[in-house]
Amino acid sequence: MNNNINSKKNIAFLNCLVLVIFISPLLNILNTSLIKIINLTNTSIITSILYLVVLIICMYHVVKYRNLTIKRLLVYFMFLIFFFLHYIFFETSRQYLVSVDMLIIYLFYIPISIFLISGITDWKDFKKIAPKYGKLTVIISTLGITVVGIQEHISYMAFSYSILPFLAILYYSFRENKSIIDLVFFAIGLIGMVFFGARGPILFLLLFICLYEMITFNYSKGSSRLLKLTIFLLFGFVFFLINNWITSFLSNSTIANDSRFLSKIMEGELTNSNARTQIYIEARSAIENMGVSINGLFWDRYVVNASYVHNVFYELLLSFGLIFGAVFIILLLLLIAKTTLLKRDKSLRILSILFVVSFFLRFIISGSFIIEGNFYLFIALLLNIKSQKEVTKI
Repeated sequence: MNNNINSKKNIAFLNCLVLVIFISPLLNILNTSLIKIINLTNTSIITSILYLVVLIICMYHVVKYRNLTIKRLLVYFMFLIFFFLHYIFFETSRQYLVSVDMLIIYLFYIPISIFLISGITDWKDFKKIAPKYGKLTVIISTLGITVVGIQEHISYMAFSYSILPFLAILYYSFRENKSIIDLVFFAIGLIGMVFFGARGPILFLLLFICLYEMITFNYSKGSSRLLKLTIFLLFGFVFFLINNWITSFLSNSTIANDSRFLSKIMEGELTNSNARTQIYIEARSAIENMGVSINGLFWDRYVVNASYVHNVFYELLLSFGLIFGAVFIILLLLLIAKTTLLKRDKSLRILSILFVVSFFLRFIISGSFIIEGNFYLFIALLLNIKSQKEVTKI
């Protein structure tokens, strides 16, 4: 494939990838808006149509640029066989394996991960393409909150996790492209997340910013960096001085009551979760008593008093047993380490960190990896970056 065709292929695949990521905030806000405005009771048709349209667009480009190879088809069928065998041998998994969530995984996220993401050979255009969707995400989320009032019907956790990738992208674009417009949209989106969002996404976003600045810190530009550090410290000092006023203001307003993040700050429980602590106690007890048995996917649903265990590591151990579960955990951590710590290309390391923060960290404190498409995208993205030669300039 010549350079011109390969460049067009990468642009097409990157556009499709960001469109796939954009599905989550779009569906959350669109469906909730329709529920709010016209009292729509069933959004499954809209959801199905949107997934189908995006899948057709993506697979069109996959076929057009000949990325639908026999090897990739075999990998896809191996995944399907794995789930089929699970259905046969683990009776406790069956009701979950035929759920709507898993059908979306089989028919949408796994094909996208195998056929589309594997075909990306250069990430240099990512910072040009992704911010456009980031701005659109901020626009529709802001309108949804301020005009439609979706906060009355949407989960604060689903909302904030769906826009997290795009806020990270906007900050990344602001720093890489020196775009003030991206900074403005980032600030607007961050305000929306703070006043109507979960704790985890906000803390993860701050973590990405800190890691980005640490990686890109240039000691050769000491005076410029020192000035920025001084400004940052002064800002922190001013915030410390007015902290009591801010606390008093929030305690006497309804803003904190509407924000999970602010309410937890006011209660002094920003990093505490009694419900999650109890779930982890139950999970550890089950792991200690399971021996070397393998109970299959979704076993955590039967041993904790919750919808799922809210931790990817516990979920892997409960699903695949102590031996195979530990192997999967080690492989997962090695993949993360190789792309975020050991990759020599600084640009690719930053991109890996962006994906870890946006798509993986939530599974340590929430969610269930097996039923959420972002986990499959995350694994495919890191595998792609791991395979990239150390020449990509983003």
